[in-house]
Amino acid sequence: MRKNKRKQSITTQYIRLIGIFAFAFIIGLVVLLGYQKYIHNQYAETNKHLQEKEAAAHQLERTFNQIFFEMRGYLAFDNITMRNKALQLEDDTTELILLLKKAAVTEEDLLFISEVSDFQSYYFEVFIPELLTAYETEANSDKSIAMNIAQQNGTQRVNELQSSMSSYTNAVDSHILENFKKYSLKQTISQWFFVVFLFFMLGMLATFVRFMFKRLGTPLSELAAAAEEISLGRDIVTFPQNDIREDELGTLSRAFEKMIRSIQENEQNLVAQNEELIAQQDELHVQKDELEFALNKIQVNETNLKRRNDLIKSLSTSLNKTDVLQNIVENFSRLLNADHGLIATTDLNIEYAAFGLSDEEIKQYIYHQYSGIIQRLYKTKQAFTIQRKCTPEEKGYHVSELYCYDFYIPVLSADNELVALMTFTRFANTFTKQEIEEYTAISKQISLSLERIRLFEESEFNRLLTQDMINTLHEGVQLVDDKGTILQENTIIQKLFIVNPITMVNESFETWSTKILPSIEDGAALMCFLKTIISDGTPQQSTHTYHITSPVKRVMQVYYEELYRGNKKYGTLFVHRDITKEYEVDQMKSEFVSTVSHELRTPLSSVLGFTELMLNKDLKPERQEKYLLTIYQEAKRLTALINDFLDVQRMESGKQTYEKKFENLLPIIHQVIDMYNENEPDHIFQIQKKTANTTVLGDNDKLIQVFNNLINNAVKYSPAGGEIKVVLYEKEHSLCIDIIDQGLGIPEEALPNLFTKFYRVDNSDRRKIGGTGLGLSIVHEIMKAHEGTVSVTSILRKGSRFTLTFPLVESKATEEKVRNDFQSFSLDDSVHVIVIEDDKNLASLLTTELEDNGFHVLQYMQGDAGMEAIKKYKPDTIVLDIMLDESGINGWEILEQVKHDSDLQDIPIIISSALEEKEKGFKLGASEYLIKPYPPHKLSSTILQTLLIKEKSGQILVPAKTES
Repeated sequence: MRKNKRKQSITTQYIRLIGIFAFAFIIGLVVLLGYQKYIHNQYAETNKHLQEKEAAAHQLERTFNQIFFEMRGYLAFDNITMRNKALQLEDDTTELILLLKKAAVTEEDLLFISEVSDFQSYYFEVFIPELLTAYETEANSDKSIAMNIAQQNGTQRVNELQSSMSSYTNAVDSHILENFKKYSLKQTISQWFFVVFLFFMLGMLATFVRFMFKRLGTPLSELAAAAEEISLGRDIVTFPQNDIREDELGTLSRAFEKMIRSIQENEQNLVAQNEELIAQQDELHVQKDELEFALNKIQVNETNLKRRNDLIKSLSTSLNKTDVLQNIVENFSRLLNADHGLIATTDLNIEYAAFGLSDEEIKQYIYHQYSGIIQRLYKTKQAFTIQRKCTPEEKGYHVSELYCYDFYIPVLSADNELVALMTFTRFANTFTKQEIEEYTAISKQISLSLERIRLFEESEFNRLLTQDMINTLHEGVQLVDDKGTILQENTIIQKLFIVNPITMVNESFETWSTKILPSIEDGAALMCFLKTIISDGTPQQSTHTYHITSPVKRVMQVYYEELYRGNKKYGTLFVHRDITKEYEVDQMKSEFVSTVSHELRTPLSSVLGFTELMLNKDLKPERQEKYLLTIYQEAKRLTALINDFLDVQRMESGKQTYEKKFENLLPIIHQVIDMYNENEPDHIFQIQKKTANTTVLGDNDKLIQVFNNLINNAVKYSPAGGEIKVVLYEKEHSLCIDIIDQGLGIPEEALPNLFTKFYRVDNSDRRKIGGTGLGLSIVHEIMKAHEGTVSVTSILRKGSRFTLTFPLVESKATEEKVRNDFQSFSLDDSVHVIVIEDDKNLASLLTTELEDNGFHVLQYMQGDAGMEAIKKYKPDTIVLDIMLDESGINGWEILEQVKHDSDLQDIPIIISSALEEKEKGFKLGASEYLIKPYPPHKLSSTILQTLLIKEKSGQILVPAKTES
């Protein structure tokens, strides 16, 4: 019990001393910190009060300065706004003075506030009213009295106030500085107290530590010395005499002594065992070194095998030559521990891959591939190495002389041909003979891989070439095997059936047929046809026609060819041909034949019938005239039909010629409408001219044909009558003509096909309306030849609007004058005309027409006689047929002879022929070209116009007086 109390009293003593020290330190620290906080709060409160006074004084000074500035501005510039602003600031000065009164503490503050208040009262209640009264009552040109008041009464008081404000603010600044100095002095004193307190506490701590060291340090030092002796391997005979101590150190010393005695007793046994273990350890070290060497060798071999495996894998995992070459050079570089590497093919289209090389270095290697040291590979076809000095770029930051080793490896084909070159560079270590042999052998694997890629590329090229070839076909192509699985197809077949084309290659018959069936009308018949062929059956017909309903309506025809390799059937080739156009044309031709037969037979029946009546019966003159008029109209109708057929044929063959001149469209439109005014009483024709420029460059006859076809359609498809309006206007540098009717209108689905040859709207309202379906097609072709367009808008049962668009041109005044004044010319003397025409009836008709118009005519039916008459009489003009009697010369020969004769070449020649050879006629020198049939009066007007343009003598053509 006594020992336990001894232990407890020592421990308690140490704890009590530590507690007293900590308590004294905390009490002193709290007192110092409290004092620091007190002086800081006192300083902050005083400083805040002074800063508020300073801020208010500065603000008051700025406000008065602004008032002075505004009043001076008012006096200088007579600016009422500045005066009002100065007066408004009076309230601000009052508030600032009240703020200063609240912050006033010293007599100096109260004195300053009193002075400022007096100035404010004087300035706003006395000075400003007096100044404003003087200033505002003076004349505008004389403000001297107000200025004198401002200078005499105001300037001194203002200066005194500003001086007083400046002194006050300086005094406040001095108080702030003085307050700061007091605070700094107290802070310094507080810090010195803290330093003294800290030193005092450190002294107490040192005394406490010294006491502890004295009580604990000595026995611990003795124990440490004993432990050191033991650590040095010395035997300890005597231990520190701490047996008398009953505290913790005594217990520790006795336990330590027992432990040392036990250690010394076991040391002898441990030494013996240790010697035996050391011997075993030496043996284990030797075995360990052997194992580490073997392990390193295994790891090196494993790394090499892994790199070889990566190389072999890279050769077989891809057929892309670029990827394979890159994999080869990278894996080979790792296998060789090379720092740089490059592989390049030797064919014309050199391909390469590099590792650790710049673009410039690669270009240099490729450029010198067939020269220099690389040429050695071409000659020897054996691998070799060279040692060379490192270039500055390769040396990096090294300045001493360094060497590197280049390893050149040929890649040979099975025919011992060089197919690729490999070059690798390694620093510091040369390439051994074993490495050269080993990696040369590996290059054969690379050769096999490149050969495999070459064969694949050739196969792929041929495959793509075949695919590209069948993709260029306009027919859909499918190659299927004997079970119906698609082996190959082109893009057309995909687009035929599927909105978003996807490939159907390698799909079974059941799969791809299911995909296309929804878009085919009567798909079961098509599938039956295909199945019969695939199963080696023989269909009833070699082709099958079917209809596609979506995504676009088409008519298709499929035929097949069986493919054989040797005697074995390889597959079946199905070709799907789009015959939509042919189908539509065939339908239109069928309808056209029936329509044309009706259109031709109807007027022909009338001609034959009325002719027979006139031949077999005696008729009254008026009845004969009526029948003749009917025959004439029906003949014109037949002529128009035939001309339409011929026009279409010429336009399709590209032989249609146009004699373009500057034509005013307005007279042409009037001419066409005049033909319908008398015969169509139910229709009202109206022309609206919204532009003065109505001239175009065009063929007069073709332009008449265009307007005749469109106005005829407007009349035909307005069976109930109504207004037909023609509107001429300009739009975006074009001349536009609208032909507007109030007829049946056109269905929306028919608009895209309206200008197609033979097309007629299939509608019950139109079945009784005749027509061949060629008129609008001819209009479209004529407008295209005139660099114009024709378009249509229509509302069903409300009417249609056809719009013609011509390029705007400048009118030619001279030709217009000739054309407009042509009717004013008359014949003063006979014009001599020679007509060479082998058709007796037509020649008689033309002669009669010309003689009735005052021409002197000589008629010849043979070319030879006509040529002799031309040489003999030298006529004013010649009317010449091309197809003359075969026994003599034809019209072309006469034309050439006349134009090559210097005495005759100025005679204008007008060709009258059924042949459409205008281009050839004009090229040989013809002045005009009339195509049979044509109205006889047109020949007379053409001769007069030709002679007028050729400036014939005034004895023949004399202008009549024009109205002013």
